[in-house]
Amino acid sequence: MSARGTAEEVAADAAADPVPPLLELRNVDAGYGPFRAVFDVSLSVHEGRALALLGANGAGKTTLARVCSGLVRPSAGGVYLDGVDITGVAPYQVARSGVIQAPEGRSVFATLSVEENLTLAFRRDLGRSGTDEAIQKAFEVFPRLGERRRQRAGTLSGGEQRMLALARVLARPPRLLIADELSLGLAPIIVDEVYRTLETIRDAGTTLLIIEQHVHQALRTADDVGVLVKGQLSYQGRVSELGDVTEQLLPDADDDSGVPPD
Repeated sequence: MSARGTAEEVAADAAADPVPPLLELRNVDAGYGPFRAVFDVSLSVHEGRALALLGANGAGKTTLARVCSGLVRPSAGGVYLDGVDITGVAPYQVARSGVIQAPEGRSVFATLSVEENLTLAFRRDLGRSGTDEAIQKAFEVFPRLGERRRQRAGTLSGGEQRMLALARVLARPPRLLIADELSLGLAPIIVDEVYRTLETIRDAGTTLLIIEQHVHQALRTADDVGVLVKGQLSYQGRVSELGDVTEQLLPDADDDSGVPPD
């Protein structure tokens, strides 16, 4: 199966559809110092849809996510939001434009309680008057967090901390949420809950870019899919057209080339 999304095909798609993608990468190379992790990637994320970016560990998924959110500047190519070039724009400016990354790991204030974490996030976005209502909404979506509202966030389980990180997004849903390996290290029952929340966020109008190794869970949520193999996009299209992705993902599943994980 050949890759789609070359520069020529991007141009052809743009001519056929006058509405630009919400987020678009054009021929992006990126990495860290002398190490390049992503090679000539062109990728489109369309408004109101969910795109799953799949690949084995070390394929370049997290690097690409950081390019999208402005945390990593590409060494070649460009990043476009609503057709406007935002390559090299500071991450806080990208976030103000409505592109938010929910990173892998536990991005919470460990010494503050669950409720204090939410209060900080919601008061910044909604002001004092909207904070109480937003907290109640978060506890309705995540009843487990409500039960632990006075517990220090650092003592929560990994899954609960991931829920707390997602709950902070609910106050003001972004235009695009980049969900980077949210299922990493979680029990299957917690993964299901995390993905139900992603669907809730999407139903509220947020476009999703889902970065995952767990193929089947991501594909159940996504409309579109991109497959990264050793830093290159081997496929982009609709989930319904994908077929069996096993052969797409296996080439670097057992790669021992020394490439560090992304």
